[in-house]
Amino acid sequence: MSNPGQAVIEPVLAWLHSESDVETKVLGEVIHATASVASIERLFATKMAVFRHVRTNKPIVRHLGKTSIPASIRESIQIVEGIHEFPRIPKRSHVHTPTPAAEATPGAGGFPFVSNQVPTTYYTLYNLPQTGVLVQNGASNGIFAQFAADGAPAPSDLQAFDNAFGLPPQKFNYNGQQDPTIGGEASLDAQMITTLALNGNTTFFMQQAWMYLFSTYLLTLGSGCPLVISVSYGWAEAAQCSDILHDIQVCQQYGWSNNQYIQNTDQQFIKLGLAGRTFLVCSQDEGAPGETNDGCNLDLKLALYPEYPASSPYVTTVGATAVVGSGPDIGVAGKKRAPALVSAIANPCKQYNCTRGPQVEMPCYLQNADFTTGGGFSQVEPMPTYQASTVKAYLNSGVAIPPPSKFNQSNRAYPDIGALGQNTLIVMNGAWVVTGGTSASTPITAGILTLLNDYLLGQKKAPLGFVNPLLYQMAAAQKNTFNQINQGNNKCTEEECCRYGYLANPAGGWNPATGLGSPNYGNMLSYLKANL
Repeated sequence: MSNPGQAVIEPVLAWLHSESDVETKVLGEVIHATASVASIERLFATKMAVFRHVRTNKPIVRHLGKTSIPASIRESIQIVEGIHEFPRIPKRSHVHTPTPAAEATPGAGGFPFVSNQVPTTYYTLYNLPQTGVLVQNGASNGIFAQFAADGAPAPSDLQAFDNAFGLPPQKFNYNGQQDPTIGGEASLDAQMITTLALNGNTTFFMQQAWMYLFSTYLLTLGSGCPLVISVSYGWAEAAQCSDILHDIQVCQQYGWSNNQYIQNTDQQFIKLGLAGRTFLVCSQDEGAPGETNDGCNLDLKLALYPEYPASSPYVTTVGATAVVGSGPDIGVAGKKRAPALVSAIANPCKQYNCTRGPQVEMPCYLQNADFTTGGGFSQVEPMPTYQASTVKAYLNSGVAIPPPSKFNQSNRAYPDIGALGQNTLIVMNGAWVVTGGTSASTPITAGILTLLNDYLLGQKKAPLGFVNPLLYQMAAAQKNTFNQINQGNNKCTEEECCRYGYLANPAGGWNPATGLGSPNYGNMLSYLKANL
């Protein structure tokens, strides 16, 4: 991390400490400060207020109106986070009470069946032993929750999930104070990452800031930073600096344009990679149109709106796949179900359809998963060399692609990899629920990479770190390191199916919906043993 020097830091600290209750910690080029509402109002010449989310009723304190910083230190401060930004809570929940097997077959919408994913599904599909793989050499990972937007995972839920499937107790830690609210997003992340990396050292991070400060915070942890980080959040690439309440460019107010915010955050991702950390993010659940065009109203304009940090060349972006033939487990319209308590249903696969045996995958889209896996091309990030030939092969394959006016085919393409995100069975609040999204596929992939790290650590070798060049090298040298995805598309969103999107290549290989394909752990491990 860079350090701007005491001549820059001391005046800023003096300003902050002009309020007696301010506590500060210098983290390289970042100063982390906590203070009372009254002190923040005086420091920034603003008014603070309590806002509540209309759906979750969760409170958050943010400013009203303008803010200002003394001219004497204005040039020393690039950006302020933690007083203006608001959490991006999903527009609708993907959490449902599972549909009993008798009602789920045949599947709604003409699908042959509805099937839910459980630990043995992942072990079979991704070439792991049926009992899973134990972390034995201390490999670590972490999952991220933004602003406590969706609560935290409950240890009792994780234990109930493990007991139901015969998994060993997990090493699960909380970074900071545990949120008493149990969240679907956090529960999903926790149960998926620990299912794939059994006995791994997993840490849950609850953050009030967005990607720049979160990545900066991870750098301050040094050796305490997890080797693999899984992030199931993102929003429009063009709106990283937009305050959604006031509709102003808050980064610009504090000195950064939207693109500068992205560039500076990318620098932190680069540092994490150089420090041996692997940073995974989801490709989001709004398909190629993105949340900006989730209603398909902008099809006649740009139509395809990329997401960030998914579009960063310095993270590993994960798309979501579905089992071919299975529809979404969203229950029977108009029928309300009582909670499926774990205490009453110890073995969920006796009550619900669980996916068994080898399966074929395709991209998740609105009809088969109740959401659509994101993917596409950045509007601002240039294409990295590690993926240039792979993406060029896709563009020249003869697969129908959107008009050139809709995307920049010379820029960063994502995702890099895919994994199951459809009909994910977990425990939440002591009951079985079915959920999903790229929020499932990302921690699943993070768990598999944790296992590869554990092998490397056992061989006294360096961890994977920034893994993208290796992934593309693997795919080129040994195609069976990935399960090939050769059908489907991501033209839909969470709401509608739009005119434009990207198709999988019938010949397999990389595509802008599921990347290189889903991971084949056994073959990846063999590749590492032979080549690293």
